[in-house]
Amino acid sequence: MVRLFKAQIMSRSFLFMLTNMGGKAMAAVAQLYAIFVFARVYSQEDTAVIFLLFGYSIWFQIFDLGLAQTLQNKFNSRQISGNDALKLLLFQFLFVLVFALIALKTSALTDLLVSESRKGASEEAVEAFTIGASVLLIASNNAITQRLLLVFNKGQLANILILSQSVLAIISLVFFYYSDDKPNLSLALLYYLGPQILVYMPVLVTFLHRLATDKTRHHKNGIGSILIDSLGFWGLGILSVLYLGMDYYFAAHYLSADEVVSYHLAARVFFVSYVPYYAFVQHRARRLSFLSKNSAGSAVASMFKDSATLGMGSVLIVFFFAVALEGMGAFALMTNADGMSLQLLSFACLYFSVRACRDVAVVIASGLNSRRVLCMVYTSESAVCLILMSIMVPSFGGVGIFGSMFVASSVGLILLIYQARKLGYQFL
Repeated sequence: MVRLFKAQIMSRSFLFMLTNMGGKAMAAVAQLYAIFVFARVYSQEDTAVIFLLFGYSIWFQIFDLGLAQTLQNKFNSRQISGNDALKLLLFQFLFVLVFALIALKTSALTDLLVSESRKGASEEAVEAFTIGASVLLIASNNAITQRLLLVFNKGQLANILILSQSVLAIISLVFFYYSDDKPNLSLALLYYLGPQILVYMPVLVTFLHRLATDKTRHHKNGIGSILIDSLGFWGLGILSVLYLGMDYYFAAHYLSADEVVSYHLAARVFFVSYVPYYAFVQHRARRLSFLSKNSAGSAVASMFKDSATLGMGSVLIVFFFAVALEGMGAFALMTNADGMSLQLLSFACLYFSVRACRDVAVVIASGLNSRRVLCMVYTSESAVCLILMSIMVPSFGGVGIFGSMFVASSVGLILLIYQARKLGYQFL
């Protein structure tokens, strides 16, 4: 019976992966088209500020308050009801809405994140950064909504939402690019980022209606338990995004405008490789607690090997396509600048290859609720990356960023494999 269950999970994972790939592939297209549009319409200095905002988007994910992973784990273990989860989803939305309004009234956040890059940028770009940051704060709620839809067996709806926001963003950018009167930068940014909020509003309204009309009683102790666990995952989330978003912080302080554009382009091109393997492992790991109890380490080993192989293969495919396109001058035309060097692409390939394996191991560790291990890994990665970037980025620019993150991710992967073996799970 366990074998049959595993076979069903595998087939569903492939189906979910294909539909999820469609949505996230469209998101990748939207990101690349945004690079083309903003780079062609605005100055390189203003474009660099906007690209820094896009890169910082991962830092805004900490405002999910650790609820995404906590709610998934609690719901799967039947410790809370669906309505308990929805209450905290709506609470988080109200929290970030207030915080976003505060961010609009102060420049402290913008000053911290783009201080050096403001020298050559216009005040319009700085204002657009502030507005965009507020939108991304509100959009942090999407991660929780996506996770709840997944555990509610509404994964296909989650994929439709991803696809819809990307399609709307592309349509908005096309309308903006080919319009006779180009709007100011803030409005153009809202064209691109606005759909991240708009497409999720009907879902939030539906959840609110469900809570308002449901009269059944729920777990009395569920909310308190969630809050305690979410604090732990929130701390882990801060450590994780501190590392994964550190590259753009150093880019903002040490890279010139043209180097920021090239680095952001390389990062977004390799994002395409992230789409298949992460969708695959995330879906398989949603029932990891059941598999780990019934089939011990074999399920974990299979999950890691299948997902990591898919990830590394995706990275290599993207690398070869990127080299070919760079040779044809496609990226130089796209950015209205120099495109990307082969050295930058090569170091990006090294980093994202290790990153694929590391990401898979992190998803598995999260599914097993191994917070102590994750805390150790994130802390080590952040420390290594901070030290190396402080040394390498001033001298080597974008190559130094990718090189530093390659070493840091390698350290994290080694720690994850070592700790997994201590717990009885053989990744390799």
